[in-house]
Amino acid sequence: MKSSFLSSKKFLAFAIILLGVYLNWRWRKPGIPPNLLGNRVDFYPEFIDKEVQQELLEIMKGLKVFPASFQGSQFNTTTYEHIGEAEPFDPEKGCTNPYLIPNAARTLCTLPTRFDFLRNWMIYGGIDGLKENFDMLATRIQSFGQYIFNIQDYPVMMEKLFFSEKFIKAAKKICPSEKQVLDPYSFHFVIQIPGQALPIHIDSQYMEDASRFHYPAWLPTIMAASGLYQDKLIEQVQGVLYLHEWNDTDIGGHFAMYTRDDNTPDYEIPYPRGVGLVDGSRTMHASTVFKPNAYLPILPKDAENELVYQEEGDIWELQSDEKVLNRYKTNEFRITLVYRSRCFASEEKRQSFRESHKSGKNVRPIEIVLDELKSALISRFGYTKEELDAMPRLQLANVLANRFLNYPRPVNAIIPFNYCALPVIMPWTDIFFKLIC
Repeated sequence: MKSSFLSSKKFLAFAIILLGVYLNWRWRKPGIPPNLLGNRVDFYPEFIDKEVQQELLEIMKGLKVFPASFQGSQFNTTTYEHIGEAEPFDPEKGCTNPYLIPNAARTLCTLPTRFDFLRNWMIYGGIDGLKENFDMLATRIQSFGQYIFNIQDYPVMMEKLFFSEKFIKAAKKICPSEKQVLDPYSFHFVIQIPGQALPIHIDSQYMEDASRFHYPAWLPTIMAASGLYQDKLIEQVQGVLYLHEWNDTDIGGHFAMYTRDDNTPDYEIPYPRGVGLVDGSRTMHASTVFKPNAYLPILPKDAENELVYQEEGDIWELQSDEKVLNRYKTNEFRITLVYRSRCFASEEKRQSFRESHKSGKNVRPIEIVLDELKSALISRFGYTKEELDAMPRLQLANVLANRFLNYPRPVNAIIPFNYCALPVIMPWTDIFFKLIC
C-alpha cells in the first residue's frame, strides 16, 4: 500500500513538471494587448525631501484605519455593483463561493472589484511563480489602503505634490503631447506588511462614460483591453512615491513593469523618497513579494481585515474581525503613495468630463456594455449569441477576462502555473496536492 502511495506521488510530480515544461514553451509570449505596450515609464530618485516625507507619513497615520484591498469598494459608490453574478451574503457562512467576496454593505457576495488580476494571480502565482494554497495567496495580496478623492482637503498633497513644478514637468512627459492639461483627482496610500506582493495589473480605467464609479472596476479594465473603446479612453499619470525608509535591495518588494509583449519585466528598486511616473492604466505593473520569508498571518477573504494605527506606542495592529493577529512598527512596511492626474487636451474638456462624470448622465446600462463585449467574443473567438446569453454571469466574467486581458506569466518558474490552488476548482484533487503543497 505504501509503495503504491509513493508511486502515485512520484507520477504526479513527474506529470506536473512535464506539463510545466510544455507550458513554458507554449506561453513564451503572453499576448498583452497592443495598446498596453510601449508606453513611457520614468523614475526619479529623491523626488521629495525628508520633511515632505514625514508630513505625508503623519497624514497616513492620521487616517488610522486601513482596510484590506478586498474591501476597496467601500471608498466609492458604484451605479452598477455587479454584472449579475451576485449571491446573498450569509452572515454565518460568509460567501461560500470561493470566487466571491462580501460587498461593502455585507449584503451580497460579488466578484472582487479587480477580479481580472486576482484570477491571474491565483492561476500563476504572480511574478515569483508562487506555489501556494488559496488562503495564503489571497492573504499575500490583501495590502492595506485608503483612497482619497477629496484631495483639496489636504494642502500638503496639493502644494508639495500635485502642483509642484517638478511633478507637473515630469507628468507632462507621460501624458500625450496633445493632452497637456493635468487634472489631479485622487491619492492612495498603500501599505504592504511583510510577506505581501502586488499582482500584475493595470490600474482602474477612466473613459468618457465609464469608470469605477459606474461599473465594477474590473469591467472598464476589460473594456479598455478589448480595444473597442479606444476613442473614449482618458490617459492618466500616476506618481508612485515610496515613503518607507529602508533601502535594502535583498528583501524584495521591487517594482516591475511590462512595456514589451514578454513575460520578463523590467525592475526598479523602491528606494525611499523616489518616485516612478507611469500611466498605470496603459502599462502592466506589479511588485515582487516583500520580505518573502517573513511570518504572514492568514487573512480570511470574507473577514473584515484592517491595519489600525495606535498612537499610543506608535504601532499598527493587524486585525481580522477585530481580533488582533500581529503588531508592527511603521518601518517594517513597504509604503507607497500613489497620486493620480488625468490628461486632457484643454481646460474645457477637463471641465466637461468632471461635470458629466459627477452627474453620471452619460452612463449606459450595463447590459448594453455586456452586449458589445459579447459581440466581440462572437466575431473574434467564434462564440454564439445563444451560448453567451445562456452563460451564468460568473462564467461570462471569466470568459471576458480570459479572452480580452492576457497578463504575463512567471518567467523564472519551471512550472509556470500554481497547481496548489487547483483544489479550489477541483476539490477532489486536494488529497493529492496536500502531498506537495
